[in-house]
Amino acid sequence: MTSASARLALLRIGNTAGGLGFTLAKWVDQMVLPACGRGLQHFHCRSTAERRELLFMIGFDSETIPMSTGTPFANVLIIARPRCAPLQ
Repeated sequence: MTSASARLALLRIGNTAGGLGFTLAKWVDQMVLPACGRGLQHFHCRSTAERRELLFMIGFDSETIPMSTGTPFANVLIIARPRCAPLQ
């Protein structure tokens, strides 16, 4: 495997299109962060489709894997890779 093919970004996101599952996941995140000493945080919430479009616009191809199977949440893993990674 070349270094160019090994580059990727992993993003665990709450999918705003997930309805109640998204609302619950966001609420849990907002409760956990202060408990871990990180204070209240502002979340930039978007749907999976919107996130993938933004990634595409900045040069990434992406795929998604559901992470919510068996849970009440609406989380998705986005795997993003550069479209034209330079060879090293």
